[in-house]
Amino acid sequence: MPRDLPAAEDERVGGRMWLAATGLQGCGIVGKGRVEAPLCAGVAAGAMRGRGIGELAASYRATSAWAAATAGPSLHVRVAPRVALTLGAELLVMLTRVRFEVAQRGEVCCSAPVGATATAGVEVRLP
Repeated sequence: MPRDLPAAEDERVGGRMWLAATGLQGCGIVGKGRVEAPLCAGVAAGAMRGRGIGELAASYRATSAWAAATAGPSLHVRVAPRVALTLGAELLVMLTRVRFEVAQRGEVCCSAPVGATATAGVEVRLP
């Protein structure tokens, strides 16, 4: 979903930003049975795309790639033989960072050096 962000020095202009991400993880599982606690580490990568909005003479699109190292725990509670409810948290340490700016109006968006995500879901285990 796109998100509109104002420029740091002039709120009449800004950027409409989109983020895409994918990742690869490896996990070790603490506990077996009904309750499991995977501890995972991995990498995430993607792209942020933005375009200028507001009172601009011209608006351009730009895309910037990013990558992060990830690590975090989760909790899986099995509610059926092949189905579990999951909760997780993950720390992201940026390896490359994105930055978007409106010329002479200031920065619109940048990635912080460290971030976090939280997830909740349903896991279905296939045979």
